[in-house]
Parts: sequence; C-alpha cells; structure tokens
Amino acid sequence: MRIIHVVENLNRGGLERVVVDLSREQINMGHQVCIICLYGMGGLANEAIDNGCRVLAVNRKNGVDISALFILKQLINRFDPDVIHTHNSLCNYFTVLVQAFNRVPIINTRHGMGEHNKSPKRELLYKVSLIRTSVVIAVCDEARRNFITGNIVSDKKSLVVKNGIDIHKYSTPDLRKVDDLRKKLGIKDDSIVLGSVGRLVSYKNHLSLVKAVSEVEKNVVLIIVGGGELYNDILENIKISGLDDRVMLVGDQDDVVSYLALFDIFVMPSVTEGYSLSLLEAFAAHLPVLCTDVGGNTEIVEDGVNGVIIDNSDVVSIRNGIEIIISVNYNAYGIRGYEWVSKFGTTKKVYSDYMDIYRKVIK
Repeated sequence: MRIIHVVENLNRGGLERVVVDLSREQINMGHQVCIICLYGMGGLANEAIDNGCRVLAVNRKNGVDISALFILKQLINRFDPDVIHTHNSLCNYFTVLVQAFNRVPIINTRHGMGEHNKSPKRELLYKVSLIRTSVVIAVCDEARRNFITGNIVSDKKSLVVKNGIDIHKYSTPDLRKVDDLRKKLGIKDDSIVLGSVGRLVSYKNHLSLVKAVSEVEKNVVLIIVGGGELYNDILENIKISGLDDRVMLVGDQDDVVSYLALFDIFVMPSVTEGYSLSLLEAFAAHLPVLCTDVGGNTEIVEDGVNGVIIDNSDVVSIRNGIEIIISVNYNAYGIRGYEWVSKFGTTKKVYSDYMDIYRKVIK
C-alpha cells in the first residue's frame, strides 16, 4: 500500500512522534510511506528518513500562499497514494482543497481533546473539509465525545484509535547509565524518587508539584525533566523554598529512558491533558503513576490498580496523592501498568488499527 501522511511539520512533539513511529511500522510491514510537511521538516525528519520514509516539505508561508497549494497537489500526485492520512485540522482542509476531485480516500486524525479551535474560521473550514473526508479519528474516547457534543464531527464518521509507543525502548534501559546518573545527581539509596517529564508550561502544574513535595517526608525527592517558558520561575521557586537537595530541575534531556529508569514513581499533576504519551512511556518503564483526573488520563491509569488518580490539581490534593502512593506497594502498580501498555499502548496496536481503517476506506 502507498500511504501519505500530511503534517504541519516534524518538530519534536507527541503528534509528530506518533506519525514517525507509525510510518516506521508501516514501512517495516512492506508499505511505501511518504510524510509531507506543510511547513518545514523539523527535528524528527532525519529519523523518519533513516527509517526508510520519504519526507517532503511544502514550505508554506504564513498567510495566503497559493503556491503552497500547487506544491502540495504536485507532491501528492507524484507519489500516487492509495490513501492519504492527514493530521489535525489545517492539514485536512488543505489536502481536501487540492484533492477535492480525486478519488483517493482521505482520513483525518484530530490529536487534541476535541476543544473548539481557537480560530472559528479554521474550524469552519475543517467542518466543510469533512464532506470529502472518509473518517475522522480521535485519540481517545473522551476526545471523540467532545468532538461529537461540540458538533465538530458526527457519530457515524468518527472512530477512536488510541496512541501507542515503542515499549521496548523504555523497558530495556542501560543500567550502567542509570547507576552513573544516580551518582551524578546524588540520589541516596533510601530515597523515593518522584519523576516528571514534560514541557515547563503552566498547565503542567510543576510549581504546585514542587510545593507539594516540600510538605511530604524528607526521603522523597523530585526530578523534573523538560524545558520551557517556566524554567527560571521553577528554578527560583526551588531555591527560595530551600529545596535544592530534594528537587532537581535537569532541563531537556536526550536520554529520557535513563531518567525514567531512575524514577520510582511518575507524577503528572496537569490541569489539562490529552491522551498522554508520557503516561504510556512511564508504564513501559514499569513505573506506577500519580496523575490528575483530566483529559484521557483515566483511560490509561486505573486508580488503585496501576496508579493513583487525584480529583484536583491543587497542592493539598497532590500532597495527599503522594502520601497515598508511597504508602502502598507501588511496585505492583508499575508491573500492572506495564501489562496494560503491552496490551493496549504499543505502536504495533496503533498500526493494526489504522491499517484496518485504511483497507475499509479503500474498498
């Protein structure tokens, strides 16, 4: 099968990671795959190319760019696909515009949680484009419900394919690197290591997490992996609170796998979330999870089975959640989390689900 994915770019992010991993799996199973980026290629492009995927860029300019439409049409026609898979609204309506009179099936994945687009014009264009779109895929049940109740897409035209990851990557860390990292950070053997991986932005709620850690027993330490606009604010808060020896802000890291292996418990106290790849990665690393009841979190984490779910993202709720999870056999939660992600959260499962949809729309 000849498959085209249309994305805005391949910058490092959850959507882009899903597309690169899915295209790799498709190539490994003998399909020919091309990723077309509406803008520039981005940081994950070389990985996709190394996997054997053709990656092309339209290099669309912001604003009205008629030439980009001609380039997009030309790139699609040259590849002569059996199916076109667009990702999010912008890519879908641009693809539909240049393929309106072509019979190649178009499917679209909306990777968000179904909130209305900030641009009413863009949402209107997206809804019009669905006339030519065979099916719309949501990444979790909650997102699909939001799309339907928000009158973005109909019940009949929408399906769910939950995201997945390469679990082997996270379940087989280099233990020597992990041990070196523990020594470098000065983590004591009797410490309980809480860990968080994600962008340092307000909705991730790191400041409340730092405050909550300051209120629990002193053998609990926190490592925050990630960069972003709140880096300096969080760092200053750590220093002012006298938590330099208990909270470590390590910035962006290429070797996230080693950090996950260093953690005892994964913590994600977000105010809002989608269907989080970070939670899947935590489970793949055999970690129990403490998270808030937002977005698609409860479709991944089951309270009292593979983690602890808290109803609110305030400091008291986070502190209480930490105290609950460190008081139970949290290693058993991690084992059950790995069992869950092995069954429901793999790239192979995503591949299988999407290929079933491709075959149906082609027929």
